[in-house]
Amino acid sequence: MLKRIGLVAVTALLLAGSIASAQVYIEGEDEGGESGGETTSLRMPRRAFQRFSLEAATPTGFWAETGAFYEEAGDEDFDAEAITALARFAYGQKMWEAGLEVPYHWVDVDTSLGDFDEDGIGDLRTWGKFIPLDGPMLTAGGGMQISFPTGDEDDFGSGEVEILPFITGSVHLGILDIRGHVGLNILTEGDTDADSLVYGFGGFMPIGEYVALRGEFNTFRVNDNDNAVTSFLPGIDFRIPAGPVDVLIRPTGEVGISNLAADWGIGGSVAVAQAPSEDLPAAPPPPPAAAAEVEPAPAEQLPVRKKVVLRGVQFDFDKADIRADARPVLDAAIETLGEHGNVSVVAEGHTDNVGSDEYNEKLSLRRATSVKGYLVAGGISSARLKVEGYGESKPVASNETEDGRAQNRRVELRVAGD
Repeated sequence: MLKRIGLVAVTALLLAGSIASAQVYIEGEDEGGESGGETTSLRMPRRAFQRFSLEAATPTGFWAETGAFYEEAGDEDFDAEAITALARFAYGQKMWEAGLEVPYHWVDVDTSLGDFDEDGIGDLRTWGKFIPLDGPMLTAGGGMQISFPTGDEDDFGSGEVEILPFITGSVHLGILDIRGHVGLNILTEGDTDADSLVYGFGGFMPIGEYVALRGEFNTFRVNDNDNAVTSFLPGIDFRIPAGPVDVLIRPTGEVGISNLAADWGIGGSVAVAQAPSEDLPAAPPPPPAAAAEVEPAPAEQLPVRKKVVLRGVQFDFDKADIRADARPVLDAAIETLGEHGNVSVVAEGHTDNVGSDEYNEKLSLRRATSVKGYLVAGGISSARLKVEGYGESKPVASNETEDGRAQNRRVELRVAGD
């Protein structure tokens, strides 16, 4: 009885955490569009803390995380404290993820009937998921989590294999992601009355490149019990770039919502996220000369028989508006094209590597269209101008620095046919 009281007191972590599983990368978070914020597979990963395995997010490469969480619960009859340490490993690509998590628990419960002070390893959890739908507004898929009885059955384990099939989805609202999941945790050897409905939802919102806010509600409800265990976990993620990997510092809190949940909790983790080497940007070529520095060619020749980088035509993050500092360079391009009326030009739009391929291609096309509109307003016939968007595929500077990414948010002019 005493141990049962202790387990109920820390239900949110030892059970909800086991079932709903207490980021790696959501591939293609866009440059301010699909899910907003300056995040990519190599930038700010978008992952929950406790419902890690059940959310509609997958890594691009490896993820390793270690952390600890402290919780308290109590009333006039008992006081309970619990600490859970975890080690988590995952690997995935755009449409799939596989991982495992190992928890270790310390629980101390004081009641009028006596004390319960135990520690031990919890049940090992593995999972796999497949995310076939990944669009600009909706990401959705499903998977399976399996728990193995590595923990002590009397204290921290179920004593049997548990399987948790689930479906999961994410709606992208500007820079905010809203994610939800639902599944059924099944005890493979026990009474079906002990099976649990698992569900929850949460949000994730980046603030620039290095900070993101997150929050998640997690609930599980045992079939033979009308009471649900519900808690809310707010948190902040801090990203520290470290070459080919990102280090994430992830403080997290907890507020109990239902009576059976822990009263409150606090903790966090440190994660290292690494992308496959083939996804890293290649060493960029030296930037070509600026348009303003190109000397006029003889009248009988084309003005420029190579690609001209409009270095002054850079764009703010997730913007396609012509900046004031770009106007002199575009004015010079108008003058050059006006002197050679037989030349047709392609305006090529580009972005940094922040965002999904689909969104960045659209953004780069909007930037090229803005430049075309400026040239047309300056007297260049629209029939001579074509626009193309290349997204992040052709960087001229390293995407590993803010300055490099700023240079890559650009438009170039190319003589048609070159």
